[in-house]
Amino acid sequence: MACSNFKNTLLFLFIIANLVHTPFASYLEIKKKCFLTSNVTVHVANMLSVNGPLLLHCRSKDDDLGIKTIGQNQEFRWTFCTNIWHTTKFWCTFQLGQKHQVIVAYEETVREFCKDNQCHWSARDDGIYLFDTEYYDWKSSY
Repeated sequence: MACSNFKNTLLFLFIIANLVHTPFASYLEIKKKCFLTSNVTVHVANMLSVNGPLLLHCRSKDDDLGIKTIGQNQEFRWTFCTNIWHTTKFWCTFQLGQKHQVIVAYEETVREFCKDNQCHWSARDDGIYLFDTEYYDWKSSY
């Protein structure tokens, strides 16, 4: 009987862990199996004509993906499981010399415009784009 209770407890903990999991470490390119939620990949590409470093800092309430330097024509991407409450949100700060912008890289309203749970953002000379639509203008730091 004790063994049966132990197995039931382990099963219960496994189910709970999958229900309330956070996207932690999924940005490390680990393809996750999501339980009752969606698997989403966000791509951020440097499509700028200038060959300066694009600094990118993406984070959520639960995870900080760190500051990344993205070279010209390169991208940074991460994959995560959304939560069951549909409140998963990632925002990113873009910095290019004296220009910057903070964007919402993922939330349910952005997901509507993503294709097959793939969200493709790009930094371009005139702004920040989701696929081929400009969503954000650059701001000057001075």
